[in-house]
Amino acid sequence: MKVTIKDIAKATGFSVTQVSRALTGYSDVSPKTRENIIKVAKEMGYQPNYSARSLRRQRTHTIGLVIPSTRLALTDPFFLEFLSGIGYESSKTRYDLLISFSNNKNGQMKILKDLVLSRRVDGIILNRIENEDKRVSFLLEKKYPFVAFGKIESDGDHPYVEIDGFDATYQVTNHLIKKGHKKISFINVPEWQVCAKYRLAGYKKALEDYNIQFDDELVINNEETDSAGYSIVNEILKKNKHVTAFFVNSDVMAIGAVKALNEAKIEIGKEIALAALNDTNITQNMNPPITSLAQPIHLIGEKVTQMLIKILNNKDFKLKQVIIKPKLIIRESTSNMILN
Repeated sequence: MKVTIKDIAKATGFSVTQVSRALTGYSDVSPKTRENIIKVAKEMGYQPNYSARSLRRQRTHTIGLVIPSTRLALTDPFFLEFLSGIGYESSKTRYDLLISFSNNKNGQMKILKDLVLSRRVDGIILNRIENEDKRVSFLLEKKYPFVAFGKIESDGDHPYVEIDGFDATYQVTNHLIKKGHKKISFINVPEWQVCAKYRLAGYKKALEDYNIQFDDELVINNEETDSAGYSIVNEILKKNKHVTAFFVNSDVMAIGAVKALNEAKIEIGKEIALAALNDTNITQNMNPPITSLAQPIHLIGEKVTQMLIKILNNKDFKLKQVIIKPKLIIRESTSNMILN
């Protein structure tokens, strides 16, 4: 026989309303009361009816995520780990995750509007935040709950989790300069991403701190793909024979960079240095292993989901804008090469 909220109320001595609010997660129920009610509910084998609850509260208990339907999005270990963190946290709190795919920015915007206007999801997780992001403007206009992975540059206390892009590129560039490198080619993310300017600023500041002149020919913005890494490294090698180090903005891009350097018969870690961002198993298992910046991406996926669910349940939280500093992991691709 199915256990009901009335059964739990009778077993615990609390009212039906108190039991219902405790099981739903309302903040006006004391932690001790909630703990007791949940314990008894589990012992009795209670299974909540989310469909009925959603109809009563006009909620779907679903989180939305719109991503590009590209090979990069579906194969990049960094993004997949982020997605895994979202899935882990949403399942813990019994939320479903609706992932929609689109081929371009206009398509992503159309899907986002459809999800919001049809109320198929309760809230949205955004990533790859753009300068003057239309998605953010739309969600703010509709007063629709969202959390972003990436800094939002607009007025208001909007919730997001961000990797400190300035600190990330400063750490890597500083490390390379200390090894004697002055001609460091920096392959940045596309300029339309908000993080691009912060990453460039960190790279420039490290050069400035060592009185090394900035050379804009050594900086290229491109998508974070292996093909981009391959073509850009080849292009830089042909144009500038004096480059002694490459710094690419993703581990996937490092795959292409390694291929280009191997084809040019330039030994990584001895004749040229190579560093990357993200520190996935790609850079860890390359030959030689690549210096990279470790980012707790699974935890970031969990964090943005936690924040969104708190918003959906009208729970307050202190840190609405979280900046995470990455950790430099030095490996053979840069550690053994010291220039005079």
